[in-house]
Amino acid sequence: MAIMVCERCGRKTAKLDDCKYCKKLCCAQCIKSSKRTGKGEKTYICKDCWSRMDRRKKFKSI
Repeated sequence: MAIMVCERCGRKTAKLDDCKYCKKLCCAQCIKSSKRTGKGEKTYICKDCWSRMDRRKKFKSI
């Protein structure tokens, strides 16, 4: 398994999730929230995007 680097904090991890709003690959500690948007599909928002109100409103309206 390849070790990858989080684009937000620089932490080395085996699993990264992509933030839907800034398109960064983030580790589990950098993901603020996630929700199911469809069958088998999840949407993630990172802590940076959570602090921006316009992006948070888009996330909560899904």
